[in-house]
Amino acid sequence: MENNNNNNSKNNNNTNNNDKNNDSNSSNNNIAISNTSSTNIITEQFQNRVKIRPYLTADREILSGICRLPQNIDLNTLKAYSISDDYSIRRSMSQNGYMFVAEDRFDCSVVGAICISEKKLKLDGRERVFFYSFDAIVEPKYRSFKILNKLTETAANVYLKHWKLEPIIYSSTIKMNLGMEKYYESTGMVKFIDQIQHAWKVDIEIMHSPIVSDENFKVWVEKDTDIIKDKFIEYFSNYEMCPVDFEDIILNKYWKKTYFAQYRTLDGRIIEASISIWDQNKVCTLFDLDGTEQQIINNSSKLKDGKAKLNFLQLYACYTNEKSNDNIHLFNELLKFVHNDSLKNKIDYLFIGLAKSDPIETQFPLLPGIKSLDFALHFCVSNFDVSLVDKLSKKPFFQDPRDYGVIMFHSTDPNKNDPLLSNSLISSKL
Repeated sequence: MENNNNNNSKNNNNTNNNDKNNDSNSSNNNIAISNTSSTNIITEQFQNRVKIRPYLTADREILSGICRLPQNIDLNTLKAYSISDDYSIRRSMSQNGYMFVAEDRFDCSVVGAICISEKKLKLDGRERVFFYSFDAIVEPKYRSFKILNKLTETAANVYLKHWKLEPIIYSSTIKMNLGMEKYYESTGMVKFIDQIQHAWKVDIEIMHSPIVSDENFKVWVEKDTDIIKDKFIEYFSNYEMCPVDFEDIILNKYWKKTYFAQYRTLDGRIIEASISIWDQNKVCTLFDLDGTEQQIINNSSKLKDGKAKLNFLQLYACYTNEKSNDNIHLFNELLKFVHNDSLKNKIDYLFIGLAKSDPIETQFPLLPGIKSLDFALHFCVSNFDVSLVDKLSKKPFFQDPRDYGVIMFHSTDPNKNDPLLSNSLISSKL
């Protein structure tokens, strides 16, 4: 009987303990729900405080100071990172476009912004209006309040106002970003093509092959922009997303020069290669990093203190008409010439962005050491035949040098995982 009483007592205690545990779990769940509700209320309240307005010149300094370094980044491999002193500079590269700012009504402080470029490009043989959203930024301490959602909604309204033009919306972002994939799914945007960024350090001279001493070989810098334009029209006629007018990327202060190389074969055929240079130093400033200072995550202005400024150039509109059986390797020799010329002019890095469908992509990088980064170009395809995705995605796409914003160079290290470079919802090659 005593044992039974003890057992009954234990059972009663267990029942009481279970009730307490259930009460505790229920309490914890209520707290979690309460916390979630409170967070949602706070977010909604702050969102209501924020208004979206057009960009003013007075906003430039504030926006240029917002840190744009991605959060999940491998500082151990980060060798260089670019900062723009003028947030509006990339918007100015296109004739038409828009800039919007998020402002806190409470104290009139600027907390974020977004840019939109309007371009005329060719797609599937037609001239189309393209809208490119980029440089979407939010002050780090406000990023949990969904300010970016309000900015992207404003950008979407721009597209809707121009629906009669049947505009195409596109954006480019680095891969390995699951958040971005979910975002694109929610907006109806789909991946159109794969892209890649190649870069290398310019710190040694590279020897040429004997072919450069051949009397049939010549290399020069072309100064006649009409000749350059005609060459671009001739070679890139079959590329998608080419500018309707190539003067947009030649007759401006960012175009630095265009190199040409030619080789006359024994049967009189002319093999040609060309490389154009975009002066990225006029777009942003590249800073040398040792990859160990944690403070650069929190404030981009700290990055400028005591850091060496580097010179870097972007390569674009690269092509050759050499056939695989010519075995001249003319483009590679021209690339070496550009590298050595850059070395003489104290350039620290060269880089290029390309569609992986571009046949010239296999020529890069010239030297190892800097990690090649994978990107993806996304289209909103709701306003044209979805079947075009399969048809056009296999064709080479022209890479517009104006689409490059924040630049990051990572050293290659086989002992490390690939760095995760997540960025804002509308990113700009970062």
